[in-house]
Amino acid sequence: MTPFISWGAGIKKHHDHHAASFADFLGDGFEDFVAKPEKADVKQADITPIIATLLGKNIPVNSVGQLPHQLLEMHPRDRALALKSQYEQLLAQYRELRSLHESVYLSSLYHKECPHFTRTDMDSCHLMIRKSIERSEYAEAMEASLSCIGKTYTGMTYYQRYQKNLLKLLISATLFFSLVTHGLAVLQMVCGKQATHENAYAEDGFLKDPASLPSALSKLGLIELVFLVVLLVSWGCQRLPFHFLLYYLSPVYSLSKLRHQLKETREMRVSNKTIVTLILVFLFLSETIVFSFFERRFLTLGVILLAASFISRKWSVAKCMPVLLLGIFSWLPPIDGRREQTALVL
Repeated sequence: MTPFISWGAGIKKHHDHHAASFADFLGDGFEDFVAKPEKADVKQADITPIIATLLGKNIPVNSVGQLPHQLLEMHPRDRALALKSQYEQLLAQYRELRSLHESVYLSSLYHKECPHFTRTDMDSCHLMIRKSIERSEYAEAMEASLSCIGKTYTGMTYYQRYQKNLLKLLISATLFFSLVTHGLAVLQMVCGKQATHENAYAEDGFLKDPASLPSALSKLGLIELVFLVVLLVSWGCQRLPFHFLLYYLSPVYSLSKLRHQLKETREMRVSNKTIVTLILVFLFLSETIVFSFFERRFLTLGVILLAASFISRKWSVAKCMPVLLLGIFSWLPPIDGRREQTALVL
């Protein structure tokens, strides 16, 4: 947490008016200053809107900060107009994001309007803010603007993360197929069986010879071909950037390698129970890794899986306890400079 101190024209005077100097206002030290109730959380992005408002300028188009109106010493009408101006500035960003997603092909299939901030909500916000200002009900206008700004942020987050669930699914599938493929390869080495047939791929997964492309495509199963066509059509209809092809094509490659590895696994003397157990473990592991990127508490599941592997090796519970204690760490609150949770984490 970085301290942000503001003073001067247009800023509310929260401090003691009898303070002779800034040193007197600061108190005995930074801890004493932080303990004072007259403070507000201001993000780094919020500095741009407050500077623009104090200078009487329009908030920059691409600014995503929220105006800390509680710090301003302005006439209620000016504060209401400032919040209305920010709502319109953020609304322009939201409309641009929405138009990009609406311009896809087969929009009825590949676009779903944000349910939290529809066109009806936008019209209602405009009408409510405008009428409140016209009636000189500035407190109601500021409250309506803050509510609409919150809805706008929700809508922007919705479209910024529009591909989140699909990308999570594609990454999960790629990671799962890869883990199972390499797990079966390790199992094959343990069983002492080596692959005896040739295919169109080298050990690194690339084609040995461009002339072998037809035979390689012929070995590509029907499932992979259908999967490939569906993903390419989905990518094209959504008009996604080219780097998204990496996410859309990687599951097909991983599935193809897995199918090839399964052919070799058939020659091994491994029970179906072992293979099913291996698949379930890797499914659990892959989902834990993917979900940990979005929610760090899922790391606890990986720690539990690690401890379970030790228990299966006949480790005592006492030896596994240090490993299980690691799972508590991901549930602790983050240290962001505020001292309330620091002692708990430490």
